[in-house]
Amino acid sequence: MPRLFRMWKKEEIEKALSAIRDEAYGLGASKAAIMDPRKIVVDERVVYKCMWGCPHYNSSLMCPPRTPKTDDTRKLINQYRYALLVRKEGRPEEFAGQSAIENRQWVKYGEELRRMMLNLESSAFYRGFYLALALVAGCCRICSQDGACKGLGQGICLHPFESRPSMESLGIDVIATADYLGWKIQIVGRETEPERIGEVGYVGLLLVC
Repeated sequence: MPRLFRMWKKEEIEKALSAIRDEAYGLGASKAAIMDPRKIVVDERVVYKCMWGCPHYNSSLMCPPRTPKTDDTRKLINQYRYALLVRKEGRPEEFAGQSAIENRQWVKYGEELRRMMLNLESSAFYRGFYLALALVAGCCRICSQDGACKGLGQGICLHPFESRPSMESLGIDVIATADYLGWKIQIVGRETEPERIGEVGYVGLLLVC
């Protein structure tokens, strides 16, 4: 049975975290980096962008206003000593352009990232980091591909072991946080032309001990 992280030396913790980072690559991550949680940028404006700019606002248990407030997010992050930022990249033509909009090709990448982050959370848990917590990207699509939350009316998530809120829903500025690591995230919208895109994809976060 693994020892709890509170019994580990710093060197043991960092070695285990490196192993989890390697697991991320094995699961299909394009990038994965261990970082100081204090470098995670939390900004109230991110939630306001959810409120005025996202069709899924107030439509899911994993989206605002049902997710924790930004002050609570800051308090949560401050209790962790390590974080693993993970990026799952895809092809530009599957994220932008008319074909991507009509066929929703980008949805599969969000789902792949969600499963990846849950696997990493589970791996950390069984290694002794029992407080490890994964965050994903975008709205939850477990109940429905279009993001409709079937547990919303009852106020109870139907998939508590599989669902996680996105970084954005908690007020985390993903672009600024990734920029700290030198990861450049390009803005993609409905009118973005695929040929003008470099790297594109989703970002997840694992908070550890």
